[in-house]
Amino acid sequence: MSTIIDQNDLIDDVVTDMGDSITASGALGYVGKSIRRLNRRLHITSTSGAISVNASGIITASNEEIVDILCLQIECLIVKTSQGNAISKGIKIKSGSDSVDTTASFGGFQNLVGNVCGELKNAITDYLSGSAAADSAIVDGGDVIWYGDQREYWEGEDYDNSRKNFKSPFDTGQEWD
Repeated sequence: MSTIIDQNDLIDDVVTDMGDSITASGALGYVGKSIRRLNRRLHITSTSGAISVNASGIITASNEEIVDILCLQIECLIVKTSQGNAISKGIKIKSGSDSVDTTASFGGFQNLVGNVCGELKNAITDYLSGSAAADSAIVDGGDVIWYGDQREYWEGEDYDNSRKNFKSPFDTGQEWD
């Protein structure tokens, strides 16, 4: 079952998390880029599980977890942009042979970027190692095969139901007894 959310609702969540650092209209500019990055990073580009946004601003994702990760991706891009803008606007003051470079005081932005983007990285790692990612990794037209508590994905015509000579895209050459 897909999760559907209006991009304005998602942006409200982002603005709540980011505080005064961005407006809702400013955050909207990050939606498309964030969707493209996540589709690529989660290996779901051009699949039925890909995140999409239509002309009305309705975002469709395979589950709630993806929506949460999308929110983090937007926040990560915002803090990285804020850091870049702050550093580029730093002031260098020279008075004779003395000088002061205020860009060094923007090191706090590095911590913020590390925290927000680190949370995104952890969320993606957790997602890719969890069952939701495994479910979204099923290719269109593929089948899920259960053997006790073991789940294997199969696509193609090389499947032998007896598990003897079982072949899959993950086949290591080992035959099943």
